[in-house]
Amino acid sequence: MSIPIPLAKIKLGNVVPGALPLEGDDKGANETFIGLVQLSTGQVRAYIKVLYGRQLINELISVTVGRAAGLPIPEGFLLKTTASDLPESKLLSKHSGEAFIFGSADVGFPSLRRRFVKPEPQIFAELLSKWKGWVNAAIFDEWIANPDRHSGNLLLESFEQVWLIDHSYALTGPFWDESDLAPDRTVENQLADAGFPRLSLSERLSVRNKANELTKIFSLIETDTAMQSCYINALLSPSEYKAVEKFMNQRVTYLLKLICTKLGMPMLGV
Repeated sequence: MSIPIPLAKIKLGNVVPGALPLEGDDKGANETFIGLVQLSTGQVRAYIKVLYGRQLINELISVTVGRAAGLPIPEGFLLKTTASDLPESKLLSKHSGEAFIFGSADVGFPSLRRRFVKPEPQIFAELLSKWKGWVNAAIFDEWIANPDRHSGNLLLESFEQVWLIDHSYALTGPFWDESDLAPDRTVENQLADAGFPRLSLSERLSVRNKANELTKIFSLIETDTAMQSCYINALLSPSEYKAVEKFMNQRVTYLLKLICTKLGMPMLGV
């Protein structure tokens, strides 16, 4: 009998007034601030993202299952805030009362985009030639249907340690509907699309074996427990909750096939 992988609860916290907005390439697609958040264990420095709806759900579930599976993802937080905590937020200024948004622990390292001022293909080529963990990250992105792993969503501690951030576009996209959550749906996978065509046959076989191995690990994560661990049960309707749970559970059964299709090889031999 397989033993489920232990899951850590997402920590709840509050935004400490005084966070500063990010600008330019650092900002990303959403309003993002850098500052302190208050947790039950004390204050920590974090990136504070003003996310609502689907994007908040996507971040919470991706961080929870990814960290449980051992992926290098900073700790995530579900934060309560008001417009007065982040007065420069245009989104919160339209929101009366308290709102829940997302926080990601600041691990203290720059994104690839900030580290290397080069065209994206050159950045990825250099990274994939040195970072051994990119295959695991690509397979994880395929499971969570994340099309948004560009160079701004990778933090470089070293070429041996690259952190994965920003999963607000997971589950097929930032504004998914229940009908979008088809478990065998093909989505863009930026790491796979950049890396797989460069691989030799023996390297492709190795990736296929790794996908088979990670499929077994991901299958040990109880999706319902994971979703409750990050409070998604309180943020979605019963119908939406069931759709996300079904998508995560069933997509893992298609994962090896999806990876093999991107590799351009059959599933035989695993």
